[in-house]
Amino acid sequence: MQPLVQLTDAEIGYPGKKLFRASLSIFPAEKILLTGPNGTGKSTLAKTLLGSQKPLSGKQTMPQAMAYVPQNSRQDLQYPVTLRSLVEAGCPGYAKRKDKNCLAKIREMLKEMGLSGNAEILLREASGGQLQRALLARAFIAKPSFVLMDEPFSSIDRAGRAEISGLIGKFLEETKAALLIIDHFGVMPKGFYDRHLEIDGGVLQEMN
Repeated sequence: MQPLVQLTDAEIGYPGKKLFRASLSIFPAEKILLTGPNGTGKSTLAKTLLGSQKPLSGKQTMPQAMAYVPQNSRQDLQYPVTLRSLVEAGCPGYAKRKDKNCLAKIREMLKEMGLSGNAEILLREASGGQLQRALLARAFIAKPSFVLMDEPFSSIDRAGRAEISGLIGKFLEETKAALLIIDHFGVMPKGFYDRHLEIDGGVLQEMN
């Protein structure tokens, strides 16, 4: 099986500062947890895997279809945007063309995420769980083959985490997409991931 995402002897960092060297292969349907102390390079590695930042050296293989789910706390909740509008942003060109196929996908995704009755709620009025489900819907609507999530469980209670992890698991089972989740605070539900990677002391290592 060919990896979807691959780094081969890649030096991770940014101009003027090298953080660590990594070789990493991510395969279809894998769920990977990424942890490590603050400042070790988790965000830099994420940017590299998403293609917004190139490795300083080495080789990189990237999938054609990727999606990113940011932290809830990074959303501008004062901007007058509804949950529906947030999901629509995952369908390129929908705002201009009102494509019927895209409209059907939006309706289907809102239903799957349990947001059909709350789609017109403004972001600032939504609960943490509603906002997280909308962010997931925006990422999943285009059926990417690789998804990177930053703290998807951080602002959700234990019951909500079980619900969100179920929605993520269902999407991965249907699409065979690969998933990498960054967990800064150790709130990842046990048993949710297949592999655990950690960055510490300038080393990316596989944990048991």
